[in-house]
Amino acid sequence: MKLRILLFAILFLCPMFGQQNDMSFWTRSTAGSTLPIPWYMYFGEKFVVDVRHNYDAKNTAGICLGKKFGGESLSIVPETCGYVGRIDGFGPELLVLGSKGRVSLFSQNQYVFDAHTRESYLYHWTDVLVKVHKNVSLGVDWQAFKLTDVSAATAVDIGPTVKVTLDKIYLRAWPCWGVDPKDPIRRGNPTLFLGVGYAW
Repeated sequence: MKLRILLFAILFLCPMFGQQNDMSFWTRSTAGSTLPIPWYMYFGEKFVVDVRHNYDAKNTAGICLGKKFGGESLSIVPETCGYVGRIDGFGPELLVLGSKGRVSLFSQNQYVFDAHTRESYLYHWTDVLVKVHKNVSLGVDWQAFKLTDVSAATAVDIGPTVKVTLDKIYLRAWPCWGVDPKDPIRRGNPTLFLGVGYAW
């Protein structure tokens, strides 16, 4: 109940401060199952608020608070995150945002510690886009996931991505495939991310 109140307060109060807001709804489809992922981000002049559900783990809400360093061409945002749900824990996160000409970059790097299971993992995601039309951008995304257990392998996915912008509304699509030759099951079952967002 307290988490729901906090989430509602963030979603209600942050847009009132102006600056840059991004609210999106994603789906992740793989092997016949689909997972909804709602996501909200607030970018102030100095501070960033990041709220999402089902992103860090299924049935898990994540809330991150960060401080922004840099400018429009390159910004670095160290964040402190907390997680409630299937994962009950915390961890640091680092965002890197950049843009130059027609090229834009978004990179997320996180460490998650589950206080319940005492397990942890590392995650990295990079999104690179090139604007080929005033409303269309094409690029490539990749992600990597690894349990900190030394015996665990690193799961890496990569694939093309497209973004279509219609004023403040945008549409995203990212099909990706596993690149580990030792894991033919993941290579044969691609994951599809689809998103629709509203940025203002």
